[in-house]
This record gives sequence, C-alpha cells and structure tokens, in this order.
Amino acid sequence: MATRWGICGAGKISDNFTVALKKRPAEDHQVVAVAARKLEDAQEFSRKHNISKAYGSYEELARDPDVDVVYVGVVHPCHLNACKLFINAKKNVLCEKPLAMNAKEVKEILDSAEKNDVFLMEAAWTRFFPASVQIRNLLAQEYIGEVKMVRADYGVPRSDQKELGGGALLDLGIYCLQFISMVYNGEKPESIQASGVCLETGVNKTLAVILKYSKNRMAMFTCFTGVQLHNDAIIVGTKGKIQVPSPMWCPTSLVVNKKETQYPVPEPSLPLNFTNSTGKRFEAGEVRQCLLKGNETSAFCLLKHSISRVYGSYEELARDPDMDIVHVGVIPPYHLNACKLFINAKKNVLSEKSLAMNTKEVKEILDSAKKNNVFLMEAAWTRFFQASVQIRNLLSWEYIGEVKMVRADYGVPLLHMSRSDQKDRCEGALLGLGICCLQFICMVYKGEKPESIQASGTCLETGVDETVAVILRYSKNRMAMFTCSAGVELHSDAIIVGTKGTIQVLSPMWCPTSLVVNRKETQQLVPEPSLSLNFTYSTGKRCEVEEVRQCLLKGLKESPVMSHAYTLLLAEMGDEICQQVGGVYSQDYQNMATRWGICSVGKISHDFTVALKTLPAEDHQVVAVAARKLEDAQEFSRKHNISKAYGSYEELARDPDVDVVYVGVVHPCHLNACKLFINAKKNVLCEKPLAMNTKEVKEILDSAKKNNVFLMEVAWTRFFPASVEIRKLLAEEYIGEVKMVRADFGVPLFHVPRSDQKDLGGGALLGLGISCLQFISMVYNREKPESIQASGICLETGVDESVAVILQYSKNRMAMFTCSAGVHLHGEAFIAGTNGIIEVLSPMWCPTALVVNEKVTQYPVPEPHLPLNFTYSTGMRYEAEEVRQCLLKGNETSAFCLL
Repeated sequence: MATRWGICGAGKISDNFTVALKKRPAEDHQVVAVAARKLEDAQEFSRKHNISKAYGSYEELARDPDVDVVYVGVVHPCHLNACKLFINAKKNVLCEKPLAMNAKEVKEILDSAEKNDVFLMEAAWTRFFPASVQIRNLLAQEYIGEVKMVRADYGVPRSDQKELGGGALLDLGIYCLQFISMVYNGEKPESIQASGVCLETGVNKTLAVILKYSKNRMAMFTCFTGVQLHNDAIIVGTKGKIQVPSPMWCPTSLVVNKKETQYPVPEPSLPLNFTNSTGKRFEAGEVRQCLLKGNETSAFCLLKHSISRVYGSYEELARDPDMDIVHVGVIPPYHLNACKLFINAKKNVLSEKSLAMNTKEVKEILDSAKKNNVFLMEAAWTRFFQASVQIRNLLSWEYIGEVKMVRADYGVPLLHMSRSDQKDRCEGALLGLGICCLQFICMVYKGEKPESIQASGTCLETGVDETVAVILRYSKNRMAMFTCSAGVELHSDAIIVGTKGTIQVLSPMWCPTSLVVNRKETQQLVPEPSLSLNFTYSTGKRCEVEEVRQCLLKGLKESPVMSHAYTLLLAEMGDEICQQVGGVYSQDYQNMATRWGICSVGKISHDFTVALKTLPAEDHQVVAVAARKLEDAQEFSRKHNISKAYGSYEELARDPDVDVVYVGVVHPCHLNACKLFINAKKNVLCEKPLAMNTKEVKEILDSAKKNNVFLMEVAWTRFFPASVEIRKLLAEEYIGEVKMVRADFGVPLFHVPRSDQKDLGGGALLGLGISCLQFISMVYNREKPESIQASGICLETGVDESVAVILQYSKNRMAMFTCSAGVHLHGEAFIAGTNGIIEVLSPMWCPTALVVNEKVTQYPVPEPHLPLNFTYSTGMRYEAEEVRQCLLKGNETSAFCLL
C-alpha cells in the first residue's frame, strides 16, 4: 500500500514538500489530506496539489483515519503543540527542523512519541540527499583518513521575528550543526564556544561557533541572517578532503580530493519556493522505509542514546571492524536474515527471543554460526536473572526434593498495539509471551524433551494465536503446564512443586526479582535505569550481556546456560504447539506447500490440476477433490493421484488440510460454491466469470471481506509471461500513450452441452468475451470507461451468440472487442500507441507470442504430463503461483486482479 500523507500547514515549505512527494511513485506515496488554520487556505492548497481532503483545523487532520503519517510544516514555535496533537492521535510524524524551540520541548515530544509508540523524525533533509549518503560511505571507508576538521557556513537574508522562531541559529545554523553531527557520527563535543550578534528583539543575527571533539578534532560554523555567505562546507582528513559546494544544506555536488561529482535532484512539476526542494523526496522515502520496517525513528536522524556511530543499513553495521558482537532486536520474522547477515560477516550475535519463527529457520541460523565459527546465543534473558540462578542452585541441591510439577502463566493485552494481529509481522501469544514460560519449564527440567505435548488455543481471524494452553508430560510421571495470552492479563507467575516443597516465582515471572521458597520470600532487585524503559525490569538484560562477555572471554561459541541444544528444543516444541493450535505464520508457509482442494471434476478442473503438476511439489500440492457424486471424485483422485475424494462440496469445505479451493464448477454455481468455502474460512480461486451479475459478485466480495480470506477471480491471461511483458512495456511507455485496444475471441461452442442453455450460463460474453474485457481492463489499468455501446445476436433461448462492444475512455482513448460462440474469429489482440503497436497473436486469451513494433518474441508454456482439454492450459500454473505468493504475503487479493 502507498504511505498516506497528511500535510499540516499550507505554507511555502509544505508546498515544496508536496511537490517533492510527486517525484515518488504514486503506488508508494499519496497525499490524502491537508490542514490549515483557515479552511480556505487548505482548500486552495488542495486544489493546487489535487488533494482530496482539506481541513480548517489540525484537529480534523489528526482524526482522519486514512492518514498514516503527518508532515508538520508549521513555523517551529508551533512544533511542540502540533507534534503532540498528532502523536497523541497515534499518527506517525515527520516534523520540520528544528524539532522544537529548546531541549525541554524536544524531550517532551520524544517522550510523547515513545509513550504512544509511533514513528517520529526531525526533517533533517540534508542527511538523505545522495551526496550525503556518499559522504557517509567515504567516511566509513576512511577514504580521506581520520577526520580532523569540519567547517560549514550558511548565510542568507531571513526573518528576525522572535515569535516566529526567527534568527540565525534555528533557521540556518541548524543545518551546519546537523552536518557536523553527521560527520562525527552523533558524538557529543567536549566543549562549545559561541559568539554572536543579537538584534534589539533578542533574535540572533550572526553566530560563530567552535566545537572541540575528542582526539583533537575540531568543527566550526558560521550562520548569518543578514548577508549571503559562501554556504559551503568542507571535511578535512589526514589523507584528503571532501568539499560540499553551495548549497551545502541541500547538496548536489561533491569535490573529493579535487575530483567533482554531481548528484542532481529531479525537476519539479510546479515552481519551488526554496532551492532543490524536490530533494525532500529522499527524506520521505526514508520515512516510508522506516514505517515498513516498524522502526520508531530513522537511523540517520537518531534523537537519543549518544551512540558514536549510526548507520542507515544493517549491512554497514555488519562491516564495522570495531564491532565484537551484535544485538539483534528486530521483530522475530526478520531474525533469520539479520542473524545470517551478521554471522556471515563473522560477527558474534545475541539475538532476541525467539531466535526464529520455526525449527527450520533456527537450524539455518545455528548451522551458519557453526560454519562461521562465531558465538551465538538466543536472548532468553529470564535464565540469567539472579533469581533464576538461585532456582538452578536450589534444584541442583534438591532443596525441594524431586520436581513433579511446573506451572507458568504469562498474559498481557497486546492486540491494541500496531502489528500485534498481523500474521507476517508479529509473533502472537506463543512466540511473544509463551516462549518465556516454555524456556522456564525447559530450564527446570534441564533441557529434557517431553514425552507428549497437548495444546489448545484460540486464533484470531488473521491466523495469529491469541491464547494458548499447553500440557507437557515428562518421564517419571512429571508434568508441566503453561498458559499465555495476548488478549487478557494473567497472574504471570510460576511455581515449581517438588516432593519436599515449592518454589514460587512471583510476577513478573519472565524477569523475576522475587522468589518464595517454602513460604520464605527473597528479593533479587535489578538496577535503576538511566532513561525510561519500554518493558518491565529491562535493566535485567545486563545479566545476559555479562554472560555473553564471559563466554567471549573464554572463547566459547555458545553459552552453557542457554545452549544451542536448548534453543533447538524450544523451536521444536514451539512448532508442535503451533501446529496443534492452528497458528501458522507466513514464515511457516514459506516452508510448506500450498495445499489445494479442487471443487468439481470437469474438464477445466482437470486442466488446472495438470497445470499444478508443472510447479514444484514443495510449493503446491492437491490434497483433496470434491464432486456431487463420490464416484466421480474418486475417479478424478485416481487419475491425478489425490489422497482424498469427497462426494459433496460441504465435506471439502470442512477439510482442515485445505488452504485454498479452486472452484471449477459452471458459473451459475459460483455464488453458492464460493460462499460455502469462504464461510468455512477457506481461501478461494474461482473460475471466470466470478458470478453471473454484479449483484452476485458483490455478495461474494462482501463474504470474503467479512471472513477475512483471500479471493481471486481466474483471469488467467493476466499472469502469463507475455502479459507480464505487456504491463512492463506499457509502464515504460514503450509504445507511447495508448489510444486503441482491440480484441477478438470466437470459437463455435453450441455443439457443447450447456453452451446454449441460459440456466447453465451459456453464451458468448460470459464464456469468451470475459477474456477480451479483462484484457482491455488490464491495459487501461482498471479505469472505468466513460461509455459502453454494445450490439449482438441472441438465440431463441435468450443466450447471446455474438457480441460486439465499443468502449470510450477519457482522453479520447478507445477499445473494442468481438466475441462469438457461433464462429471462429482470429483470437488475437492489439494495443496501438502513439509510438508503436503491441500485437498479441492467437490465442490472445492464453498468449505465448507478442509482436512489438514488428519484432516477434515467444513465451512458451510447459508441456503437460496428461492430455489437456483446452489450449495451453498448463499456463494456469502462473495464476496458481500468484495465489501462493499472495497467501505468503498475507494479501486478501492479487494486485494484478483486484476485485
């Protein structure tokens, strides 16, 4: 989906930012609303920039549910109130620099963003220009040696109004200051010396600053609101220098050791108020990437923690030679790639729990660590608390006798948080909370594998597990049980019951500070934090950090307290529990075949099943087939080697092993069949046309939306490689602007039973013309025609034999098609543009050859292993793979076949 922007403020800077956004792809960025203090100003802005919604107050913008992120472009004295308004409304924020008028206000905004769990970034746009990216690369490579001096100047006539935040430092010097900070990787200077001239209003007119850094490094800058300065910058190193010619605050060229390189920005679609403002596109792109990754701020624009080096990619961190070990704190679905990146760079790794999403991924990470001979530990931090150390000591002394029962609970309402119910981005109750209970039990029973696991739970419609209850049976009649919930608060404590007493772990059991051993309580407190924390007792992570250090000092590659064997056992147990509960994640699907059920055993279902066999068996499997007669289903199953055959569609709908159903019944039966499977929470791929009319189509769509399942109409033409190439050529405007599309499809059908029967959906349009219509719709990007003129011939039964249609589109563009169930037509199509023609040779409905400006290219389909009923039916493999990819991504329909 596009990142949907709201614009706060209708001034010059907001105008330029909106122009810059137009230089980003529309599928990635859209401005959906603008707000100003006066409605007429917002309306004028919206007309100028073609924005659909205009508001006369910022409060209305804050309430708009369609806004993902707000660009705050008001004057900086208003930043505090504006940012807090949007942040408290749970909106992500990109705020113009400076973020606020002073450190106190900045802290207030930061605390608000942290409390509301939203993204916040100060618009230090200079940092995102390609020239700035190149500067960081050169410095990381020590291309000019060790940096010793940085200088920057910025002077232009600017505002001197105190109430508007005028003055040299906040308006201009902020650029110099952030540039120096970027060069020195956010390091805090050891001393600051400043001198300047202030006007009678109290606004600083001129400012000169000297900054002294460690290792005898210096920086200086000058800013002036009264006169024009050179407005350039220079970085001097022991082996050379980097010059940033004017304008240094929006750089488009660098001179590196006397060699100049240009980094131009795009041309604007409208006049700009400020220099190179289309370069704001780069910071907008950074915001989108941060939101996609779930980050709460940008690595290029860190607002706290005073870390000396910051990188804009994990790859840069992996290349840092001064790094001994990396803590991987991304969300669990990203652990596999992140861990492997650092491990392959020979970095030791401490990765947050759970180490990965399933056993297969865990093994991949463990094997990588072993191959690269690096230290790796899963951050099961509970094990390293002093209370946990005390538990292990008491158990080794048999202080409570032989352990017979272990119980643990962990429940916290999480579903109000962003991503918490998203299958591809979160961990659910088990991986998010239950992992703490599971590893606690595993610790008590010293990594022993249970003899049996019984699990039950409730899953959200998205497939994420909300609540899980598990019973574990161990040898010698020992038991364990735990409950975890992302929906409700539980006691979140634990107990170990032995033959001579009990050990109680008081809440919070996942970061324990209190034990009650045979009714005697002991406290094991953790240190106070220097900054506010996001999670309970997080300073207790110091214990696992020290464990890592001791392991590295001893040359160990794994911790004896949290060994790789423990990690693997946890993953295996987690997989078993997930399978029993039914909570399956996208990562699990990546390692599983998409399991198909086939509804009906006619000719088209035969061909689709043959097409599936041309795809890898590890990706696609047909597990069941259903027909109205059991013997028909059984015959089909024998022919295609399918394990289950049903004599009713209802049985297929109840099959728990079916992920998606291919509906191949005649189209008058599509409505009932689709609704049957959709209401059974099955994903559906339905033959075209989806239904007999608009009313039925809407009914099916509403059902799919209500049940939150994937649904796609089989417009198979769209997925052929030839069609993919067509879309690519059109996107590149290879034949210029399209002016005419034509398609024909005619095949004598009336010798086929049902083809002339109205109640069985016979006729030319639904049987053949639908292929022409969807082809035209694809070319014109689903645009609705301005007018439709149609003529045709109908049989006495009321079924259409031949249809000819003219479609008129905006900008004097046309389309026409003819379909006939009575005679053969050429069965081809063409697209005429201002610079050429694309011809689709017959059969256009399953294309394997294109002629582009008289050049022919072939796109053959695989050979079938069984005879087919229809032309090139193995091409159905492409739509099947599209379904799989959509399911892996959690999509509810295909972007190529929107419903």
